[in-house]
Amino acid sequence: MPDNIPLMTLDQYWIYLLMGIFLGLSGFLYEKAVLNVGRVYDWIGQKIRLDRAYYPILAFILIIPIGIFLPQILGGGNQLVLSLTKQDFSFQVLLAYFLIRFVWSMISYGSGLPGGIFLPILALGSLLGALVGVICVNIGLVSQEQFPIFVILGMSGYFGAISKAPLTAMILVTEMVGDIRNLMPLGLVTLVAYIIMDLLKGTPVYEAMLEKMLPEEATDEGEVTLIEIPVSDKIAGKQVHELNLPHNVLITTQVHNGKSQTVNGSTRMYLGDMIHLVIPKSEIGKVKDLLL
Repeated sequence: MPDNIPLMTLDQYWIYLLMGIFLGLSGFLYEKAVLNVGRVYDWIGQKIRLDRAYYPILAFILIIPIGIFLPQILGGGNQLVLSLTKQDFSFQVLLAYFLIRFVWSMISYGSGLPGGIFLPILALGSLLGALVGVICVNIGLVSQEQFPIFVILGMSGYFGAISKAPLTAMILVTEMVGDIRNLMPLGLVTLVAYIIMDLLKGTPVYEAMLEKMLPEEATDEGEVTLIEIPVSDKIAGKQVHELNLPHNVLITTQVHNGKSQTVNGSTRMYLGDMIHLVIPKSEIGKVKDLLL
């Protein structure tokens, strides 16, 4: 990123508010897409009678044209993010890049191959920020020298909304940029995006993914298992005796600040901690609804 990015004046801060709303709405759409793309694969698999183990073949076939014609937008996206401030992309090109990366990110994640969504989210956020920046520059709301800040704000706001971890997003992007002068705009955009996501009843995407991985039910009611669940917003701040768990479910330990500790009725749950439960397989679905 360029050094000494010119700061926007206070009378331009309304742009940040609108950008936060836009990123919050976009983050909500991303979450809905990434959590439901598996259904599209299942539907296609049923139509062509393809086993789930072969879903990655579909992703591989669909990614070949992008690798041939647009290799610069493949991968995690770090080079794409850097190029946004070094090259003068038009609105149409940025929109095309965003749509391609969005769709193919869903294709890649839905195939079930090991990967991740962290860097793709940052890359998509940077493209959304660049789109807003190009519009603002073209209609004369900001100068071309102020354009890079929109890329930064896009990453922070989009990731903060999707992960519902605004402080993490702000600190992460600030560390990446190495300039704390943008902390106020980052905070405003990211918190507005987070609030919009919360008003839309969006859930932290990583918790939602974990919830989808847990089985809905089990046929063997007598067999017990040990599972690990993150402390979500729903139970954060509560004590164990306030959770109203089924009588045959036992919380054994809680991992707090990297240290495991035994749990009793007065132990308080903290957001971001992990708890371990001994639970009958038949109760997994019920406990998932109670805790996540």
